[in-house]
Amino acid sequence: MCKLFSILMSLMLSFYTTTLFAQNGILNESREIIPDGFNHKDFIEWLIPNKQNSYVKIVEARKWKENQYAIIVCVSRNSRTKESEPTKGNCGNEDFDVYIGVVSYNGQNYAFDYRTDTPVSIKVADVSYSNYSISLDLAPYNINKNTTAIGFRNSYSTSYTGNAEGEEYLTLFMPYEKQMLQILFLSIDDYNVDIESLKTDGTRDRFGHHNKSTVHVLKTKTKESYDYLVKTVQYKYEGKEIKKSTLNTYYIWSKEKKQYVPKK
Repeated sequence: MCKLFSILMSLMLSFYTTTLFAQNGILNESREIIPDGFNHKDFIEWLIPNKQNSYVKIVEARKWKENQYAIIVCVSRNSRTKESEPTKGNCGNEDFDVYIGVVSYNGQNYAFDYRTDTPVSIKVADVSYSNYSISLDLAPYNINKNTTAIGFRNSYSTSYTGNAEGEEYLTLFMPYEKQMLQILFLSIDDYNVDIESLKTDGTRDRFGHHNKSTVHVLKTKTKESYDYLVKTVQYKYEGKEIKKSTLNTYYIWSKEKKQYVPKK
């Protein structure tokens, strides 16, 4: 249970604490600032063409490879939250789209390498969770010896006395030509636990579930691409009783679909 509370605290404290600044009308809130000379306006126009009257915000920029940076941007038509209304997360309280771009830097000039043509749509307005978080996941999700995917995580959570509820998703994108193709989408965390009042013996009964998944890149290959194992640990709480089980799901590369599919 301590592990569950640690996860919840991490989700609730996931708001970024970096300095805000405006450049070319673009609000930038990067956790790692890329080197000087980066043209935000040109980058946004390349990443999100034909977007008019939208609120655009660079949420995170991180070094990915030796000379490449991965950047996530949120786009929403409603740019402001009422001052009296608490902000749910990085991009306000309205639904928004997330775009991901990769740029390279040779020490003097930048080049725009890959981008998501189809954004990830984040639903905020119609969900009951009180917090959300979006972030890059740059773990080595190797597809083959020459290609590595970029991960994107989005999570939702609500925590109050006696209850904890939330879910988290992982999307993997593969650089392909000039695009970032979505190759895998997973629910990697799902929990809803109710903690009852303290008993006279100092214990509390718990009811609910917690399913936590991890992605493992295997050494085995299908069509010259590494196989993936998604290991899901499932906890079911029934008062003092805790039932634990593990589910292993294998994913293999589909050359025709250009994505990972469950192995039959």
